Amino acid sequence: IVIRDNIAAKPQDNTITFRPDGIRYTTLGAAELEGKKFSFKKFRSKGFGLRREVFNLATLTVESADAPLNFKLIDENESVFSVVF
Repeated sequence: IVIRDNIAAKPQDNTITFRPDGIRYTTLGAAELEGKKFSFKKFRSKGFGLRREVFNLATLTVESADAPLNFKLIDENESVFSVVF
């Protein structure tokens, strides 16, 4: 699956939103995402070797433009997590 501007990651809201672009995807929900995996960084660099957590994985919300999505969270390593549908 090729995702252009279809993902809005909002660490301040602890939310990742998948949304249709109106070109390739007129809808982008559970059916379109089924079997797909997307990976994200856990931390953002703050300089001087300091890192700030980007998302709280324990309470992360993943949604489409109009509904929450069921997903599996995979802790890949110390720097990356993945969302699998």
